[in-house]
Amino acid sequence: MIKNTLLSDVFFLSYFEKSVRFSLFLLGMQTVPGISVVIPNYNGSEILVETIRCAIKALETSQVTDYEIIVSDDASVDDSIQVIKANFQDVLVIQTLHNTGFAGNVNRGIFKAQKELIFLLNSDV
Repeated sequence: MIKNTLLSDVFFLSYFEKSVRFSLFLLGMQTVPGISVVIPNYNGSEILVETIRCAIKALETSQVTDYEIIVSDDASVDDSIQVIKANFQDVLVIQTLHNTGFAGNVNRGIFKAQKELIFLLNSDV
């Protein structure tokens, strides 16, 4: 199991929060729009829980209340799907039976996104 240190969590939260705020600034938005966080996954069960927890914390710290998290799984053979479903009932999981590569996996998640903005987040950050 990969162990994340407090320092890496703080860095990730800070980076994610600044990315969200900077994107809103560039878009000239006064209010915080809904954000779809798309996480492509392939055999990432060891890091997914921490990645999703950090994403949720960063969204809440950024005062984003309208968000969804989508994990697009590219035919993982580990227990990624079970780990997500056991820990995060509100996370939308998209599965495929055949590996389609990074682009196909990301596109699947983006097509399911329902919010105004899409934030692509690799599971191994």
